[in-house]
Amino acid sequence: MRWLFKQANPILFLAIIPAICFLYLGYFFERTQFDELMLLILALSFSYGYVLMNQSRFNWRLLFSLGLAYRLIFLFSIPALSDDFYRFIWDGLLITQGSDPFAVLPSELVQPSAFQLELLQGMNSPDYYSVYPPFLQYLFAFAAYLGGESILMNVVFFRLPIILAEVGSFFLLRAILRKLSMSDLRAFIYFLNPLVIIELSGNLHAEALWIFFFLMTVRMLMKSSYFMSGLLFSAAVLIKMLPLIFGPLLLFKIKPRSWHLFFLGIFIFTSLTTFTLIDPQTIHHMSTSIDLYFEKFEFNASLYYLFSWMGKLYYGYNPIQTLGPLIAVITGLLILAIQFSKRELNWYDVMKKFLLSITVYYLFALVVHPWYLAPLLLLASFRSYIFPLLWSLLIFLSYHRYALGVMEESPFYLALEYFPVYALLFAELTRGEKSLFIGIKQKVFNFQSTKPNQ
Repeated sequence: MRWLFKQANPILFLAIIPAICFLYLGYFFERTQFDELMLLILALSFSYGYVLMNQSRFNWRLLFSLGLAYRLIFLFSIPALSDDFYRFIWDGLLITQGSDPFAVLPSELVQPSAFQLELLQGMNSPDYYSVYPPFLQYLFAFAAYLGGESILMNVVFFRLPIILAEVGSFFLLRAILRKLSMSDLRAFIYFLNPLVIIELSGNLHAEALWIFFFLMTVRMLMKSSYFMSGLLFSAAVLIKMLPLIFGPLLLFKIKPRSWHLFFLGIFIFTSLTTFTLIDPQTIHHMSTSIDLYFEKFEFNASLYYLFSWMGKLYYGYNPIQTLGPLIAVITGLLILAIQFSKRELNWYDVMKKFLLSITVYYLFALVVHPWYLAPLLLLASFRSYIFPLLWSLLIFLSYHRYALGVMEESPFYLALEYFPVYALLFAELTRGEKSLFIGIKQKVFNFQSTKPNQ
């Protein structure tokens, strides 16, 4: 492998292979083509590995330009690996028509228009109320207002903010890394990762947006701008609620006498963005859909499937309605234990706790879609663990379910994904993140300056 990387023409790995793969994924691929997907991910993994191992040889502007170009390849493509965008367009369309997306079930709409019928046919959740938070709903409305009754143009106008957010995240990530006296080349661990490019810019997942606002939150906290950090953290949460798990750690970085500024920022932004969409009925509908998430849906889980299997042996049926909420409580307690284990932390240690917290969340989760790993890859840029990088490649095995055309997932593919991830995670946690694969990590993570600022 090392010999191959040394002999290879940089243009092949930097531009030609990724461009061909992303073009195929964007315009010629169908998600039932599992074998083709694995070949494409394998090729992209080689290119990604080559760039990370040789990143110091290249100008950062070249690598940034390539990362941006890869994303722009998808600009006029319809997502192939996810159909969530149909619901995005539906919710945005309702808002532009003066309706409340939290109050209307798509399946109950009487006499839908031809465009609405097209959306319904592609939608995976017509019988559930929307679960997307209010600020994200306004972004759906922005795309719907400009895109009109065209699926492609709605996709384009929602993809543009995602790509802009990704660009912003790259420069924020570089700034934060420099603030921590770490190599800013680490930003390419996230920015050039195939999963991040495919799932966010390609498949239109909103992780790109909340990651941007979360990085802005961290940047403002580093500048002791507590009110602004509260505004920005609220924006992140109102795009997706997952950043809430980082809340305690963020508070630890704020002096208690300044907490009121942080919470004031949260209150103001939340009030301004939710007053037109939130009412008692809306809260009830959202909570109903969230309850369904913990009591009905399961996909590509690991520990949950183990517990579920044990429950089936004991009870004779899948106890998801009891097990789902119970696992949520256990996960929350474990995350709090991680975050409260040591409260006097520098930012370098905080990043580790962020990473471990979200890792625990995913290992216990009932649903782990590939795009869920984007924030884990972001946090990997601040430490020296490589299990997130391995997982970001193996998790594409979860798409086997669409190729098989059945609801049941293959234990073989689940084992193929999770056994290497758990083995590497255990080794890195027990032996230390810099004790394994030290030669590779020195090149990937640029160890020359990793002592953090306080």
